[in-house]
Amino acid sequence: MQSSNYAIGVVLWLISLGKIFSSELAAADILVFASLISAVDPVAVLEIFQDLNVNRTLYSLVFGESLIKDTICIVLFSIFDSIRQANNNVSDCLKLTILGG
Repeated sequence: MQSSNYAIGVVLWLISLGKIFSSELAAADILVFASLISAVDPVAVLEIFQDLNVNRTLYSLVFGESLIKDTICIVLFSIFDSIRQANNNVSDCLKLTILGG
């Protein structure tokens, strides 16, 4: 799992412990949100690269990395959303993400 997913998930979990939200956030809900928000779209960077006529190899590397990150976020979202819909169980979330099932 991407480190940004963990970071966002931990921050949201700590916020939910502080009772800032009116309702308690479940671990599966936090993980679903973290997988959505951690997808970063480098369209602006690629546009600047194009305007500056940056090396084509560098452009391709940045584009490829963003494509892989977006794919990982889609897969993580699908996994966490299915857990959330199933039973919202923290131990199941941990089992599927850390142990692989």
